Amino acid sequence: MDKLDDIDGFFIATITQDESGLPYDVFIDILGKDNDIDNNPRVGVIVNDMVLYVSISDEPECISGIYMYGEEKIFEWVKTHKDILLDHWNKVISDREALNALCKKGK
Repeated sequence: MDKLDDIDGFFIATITQDESGLPYDVFIDILGKDNDIDNNPRVGVIVNDMVLYVSISDEPECISGIYMYGEEKIFEWVKTHKDILLDHWNKVISDREALNALCKKGK
């Protein structure tokens, strides 16, 4: 878990609540697998000025270990979009392709 102010230097693309239908904004790390900090596929969820990380998998979980309201909906969204999210993480598709696909399929 990181404070929102502490993610300066990370390169992210944000999917807003309106675009995803989720209760929070979600971001994808545009460095993906090239991220020097952690190579575990994940998305960030912005909750009350905190960034909570959710694994990209068949059984997503909050890596930060903190409960967030609506997490079941977030986990379901990650499962539904797992292939797109992993393709983006693994640099198979571009940021633009991922955002277009995630926002189009979002709700």
